[in-house]
Order: sequence, then C-alpha cells, then structure tokens
Amino acid sequence: MPHLWSIERNLPPKLNILVALLIGTDCSQALMPRETISGADGLPFAIKTLFGWTLCGQVSECNHVQHVHTTALSKEEHNLSRISQNDMKFLELLNDGLTKLENGSVSLSLPLKEEPQLPNNKIQAEKRFEQLLKRFRKDEAYKAEYCTFIKELISDNHAELAPSNIKDKETWYIPHFGVYHPKKKKLRIVFDASAKHMGKSHNELLLTGPDQMNNLVGILLRFRQNTIALSCDVQKMFHNFIVAPEHRNFLRFLWIDDATEQIVEYRMTRHLFGATSSPGVATFAL
Repeated sequence: MPHLWSIERNLPPKLNILVALLIGTDCSQALMPRETISGADGLPFAIKTLFGWTLCGQVSECNHVQHVHTTALSKEEHNLSRISQNDMKFLELLNDGLTKLENGSVSLSLPLKEEPQLPNNKIQAEKRFEQLLKRFRKDEAYKAEYCTFIKELISDNHAELAPSNIKDKETWYIPHFGVYHPKKKKLRIVFDASAKHMGKSHNELLLTGPDQMNNLVGILLRFRQNTIALSCDVQKMFHNFIVAPEHRNFLRFLWIDDATEQIVEYRMTRHLFGATSSPGVATFAL
C-alpha cells in the first residue's frame, strides 16, 4: 500500500511463534503512539510505539477465528522462538551486509535499527576534543601514549582520513578519551559511543543482536572431557572486522594532523570497542 511504503524496511518479519507476553492498555508508556501514518478510510494504518512500527486494520476479508489448536515445539523451534524480532533483523542485516574480501578479511555493515536521522553533533565532539587537548598540555606522558595509540590505529588502516564532501549525508562524531588498565598500567583509548547529543547517541542507533555465546555449563563440561584444555584470546577482536564503507561516516572522530597541527577528521574502518553491536557482529563473523 503506497501510504505505508516509507516504513516497509522498518517492519519486522512475520514470525510463526507463540505469544509469550500480552501488554495491557494499563501500560500506557509501552503503547503510546510516537508516530502514526494513515491512509484513506478503511485502509490499514501504522503506529510507532516504544517497540517499533505496528500495522493496524483489516488485512483480509476474514476477521473471525475459525479454530484454535496447540502443538509441541521441537528443540530447534523452541530456540528460534526465543529470538526476538530485533534479533531476527540483526541477523538479516549482517547476512545481507557481509562481504568476504580477497585478503580473507570480512566486511560487515552496522546493524542499524532504522535509517537514522541525526542532528549535527560536531560541536559536542569539538568541545570534548578541546578538553583532551588541555589534558595533553598538562601531562606529556599521557599525550605521548595517546598519540602512539592513534598513530598505530591509522598505520594499521583501522582508521582513515574522512572525506570532506559529506553534504546531505548522515554523519556522527564519536568523542574519545584514554583510560589506564588497572593491572597492565597501559593506556587504552575508548570511543564514547554512548555520548548523547540532543537525545541521540551512536549506541542507540544499533541493534545488539541475539546471545550467540556458548552456554557456560556446556563449556565447563567439555573442559573436563580430555586431559588438556586450551583457551585463547583474539587480540583487538573487534578491529579484525571491517566496517562497510557506506557506514563509516557514523564513526567519525577528531584528531591533530602531524604536519599542520590542525584539527582534522578521521573515521574508523573497523568495528568499535564501546559500540553495543560490536560483540554480536564479531561473534557472528567468527
């Protein structure tokens, strides 16, 4: 229906699952309309609530329940029923946006909840960056470690100079700061994906995806099966997965050009430490 085409991409897929929870009208915060789209009299209309878009109205000529039946779920069906519609959308977006490159690397898009409409938060990023520069002037050791980290990020192609021609394109600037590991005494740069500007943040744009981790009980049982057990850690795990080029403008940050000492814009080419979607993206890619 033409009047609903604009939200077609944001509608969840149809799932044949059991209803697990009914929300009553006494829970007004959950059901309160945020947006509505209506058509001509008698046509279905759309309501956006806290949980996303919902279609209301007649969808066929039959509006009467003919019969009700119950059935038992297999283990696979039961596991599927535990996946939410947002989780299904997360998996669908990653499947559609995954590209295997010639060098063996994997590129994945950001699992966006919907097409974002963002305010310009560059002013916020500039203020946070000015605070960082003040810290640099007070602490030369901190500055040296920080600069080394960012230079490695750029030399490893985990970050790139951001293009200047971004007119009519959605962008987002992510502030960053340094924290020392309590045991290693090593500076780690954190991208503040939760920083809000005019009620928006980078993390709020993203789907987190389903829990894809192995069950802890199963891990402990398998750990006892043989004489020797091995474990390993993936270094800079999230940085092993490339962000699709069309989504890199959501990962912009400010830095200083070594030659001119002017503030320039970079953008991440790898998934962020600090983004809520990164654990799910990395586990999916593995």
